[in-house]
Amino acid sequence: MSITLADARIRLDAEPTRQVRPALEVAMPGHCPGPANWRWLLDQQRMIELIEQAGYFDELQLLRRLRDEKPVPADTDIVALTLLQGIPLPLSSFSHFDSLFPEAFATGTRYQSRLAGNAAWLPAAVRDFFAATQGHGPQRLWVIPVSERLQQEGFLPAPGTDWANGLLLGAFDRALGLPEVGLIALPDLERLQIPAHLPDIPRLRLPNPPSSFLPCRSDYDDTHRERRHSSEIPRAPEPRDFIKTLHQLAGEIALRRPDMHLLFTVPLDAEQKTESPRISPHDLQKLDDLRNEARGRNLRRVQLTFPYLRSARSSLKSACGIIAAQMAKRTRQGAWLSTAGQPLTDQARPYPPVDRNLATRLREQHALGVLVEERGQVKLDDERLAAGVFGETSEHARSGEVARFLGWLQRELRRLGEQLVFDIDPQDPRPRILLESFFGRLHARGALRGALPTDGFSLKQSAPNESTLLFEIELAPAFPIDRIRLSISRDGHDQGWQVGGLV
Repeated sequence: MSITLADARIRLDAEPTRQVRPALEVAMPGHCPGPANWRWLLDQQRMIELIEQAGYFDELQLLRRLRDEKPVPADTDIVALTLLQGIPLPLSSFSHFDSLFPEAFATGTRYQSRLAGNAAWLPAAVRDFFAATQGHGPQRLWVIPVSERLQQEGFLPAPGTDWANGLLLGAFDRALGLPEVGLIALPDLERLQIPAHLPDIPRLRLPNPPSSFLPCRSDYDDTHRERRHSSEIPRAPEPRDFIKTLHQLAGEIALRRPDMHLLFTVPLDAEQKTESPRISPHDLQKLDDLRNEARGRNLRRVQLTFPYLRSARSSLKSACGIIAAQMAKRTRQGAWLSTAGQPLTDQARPYPPVDRNLATRLREQHALGVLVEERGQVKLDDERLAAGVFGETSEHARSGEVARFLGWLQRELRRLGEQLVFDIDPQDPRPRILLESFFGRLHARGALRGALPTDGFSLKQSAPNESTLLFEIELAPAFPIDRIRLSISRDGHDQGWQVGGLV
C-alpha cells in the first residue's frame, strides 16, 4: 500500500491480497480523456505483473524506454498516451484510475449530445463499480483506453483479425484475450449511440404573446424561445445500426470466449417524433426478428438492459458500472445467484423513467432487464438473456444467472485443468479427486440439488486412447434447469485441459 499526499488530500492505492482471487473480473474498453500519469503506472509492481501476464511486455518496455530517455523529448507524453491506448489496465480500486487519469472527469470529449453532454462515461462507470463493491472482497476491473478518433469502430472487433499479431487487435478483441474476465461492458459505445440532437425533456409551452406591429428590422425576443447555433453541437458520428452492432459483438464472443457475456443498453429512438426520449421500437422489433433466426443463437451471450441513469447532480450515464458491480458481489456469494431485486447503491434514477406496464412488456416480450424504482430504491427487475442458453425459449433458459454460472463453471474447470496439465495417466486418481472435491463444495454451498453430493453430480471417467483422459460430468443445479452435461478432457498432444460439450 502506498500513500500519496497531494493538494492536501490523502490517496490510498490499495493492493489486494495476492492469494485471494476476484470472483468475477470485468473488462471495460472506453474513453479516458485528458493526460495520463503513465510514469505512476510503471511504479505499480502488482499492476505491471498482471499486464505482463496478459501478454503486453513489449508495450511496457517501450514505456520504460520513454521514461529513461535523456534528454526528455518534447512529445514524450503524447507518445506514451498513444502506447497506453489498447493496453488492458487492471484496477483494484477507483484510486488507481484516478491516479492514472487524473483529469478524466474534467476533460470533455470530441462527441457531444444534448442528452449526455461531452463527458466520457467510462470514468463514472469505474467509480460506480468500485463504490458499489467496496467491502465485498477484492475486485478487478480491466480498463482498456480507446482513442476517440476511432469513434464507434474503436469498440468493435475488426473483420478478419489476425490473432497471432497482438499489435493489430482492437480493444474489444484484447478484452476477449483476458482469460479470467467473465463480463464485458462498453459504456462509451453506449454514449456514442445516443443521437446528438435527441431532445432531453419536453420544452415548456408558453402562451403566445399578444400580436403587435413591429418594423421588419426589429429584433424580437420573447425571453423563452430556445435557440441553437450550428457551432453549438459539433458534427457527430451517426449511431450505428444497433442490431448489426449487437450481432457483431455477440458473434465474436461466441467464437472466441463462450464463457464471457456482454452487458449492453438498448439505445433510444433516433427517429422519434415525440420530444421525450424513449426506447427504440424499431430496434426492439428487429431484435425479436433476429432472435427467431438461426444466427440469433449468439444472443445468449448478451444481457440487454434499459434505461440509463441520471441524478439531479450528474448528467446521463450508463448503468453498466453499478450492474456489473452487483454481479461481481453476487458471484462472490454464489455464481448461481441472481442480482434481480437487489438494491443498487446509487443516487441516480432510471432515465427515461419506465412505468410498470412498459417494464413488464420489455421483460416478457423482449427479454430485457429493466431498471425500475421501487420505494425509493433502484433495482434490476430481472436478469434476462436475449436468447436461451441451451437453444431453448423457456423463461428459465433466458435467465442471466444461469449463463453467469455456466461461464464461471467453465473458467473454474479450466483453472483446475491447469493444475493437472501434466497428469494424463488414466490410473492417476488425482484428477478425479480434485473434480469430486470441487463439485462437493458446490453442493455444500447450495448450488446443486439433492440431499447428498452424489445426488447433485456424477462423474464418468474414460480413456479413449493412450494419450487422452476424459471426464463426462452431469450436474443437477439448484435453479430451474433440469440438467447440465459437460466434459473436461486432456489430450497428450495439446498443452492443457479442454472444457467442452456444454449442453
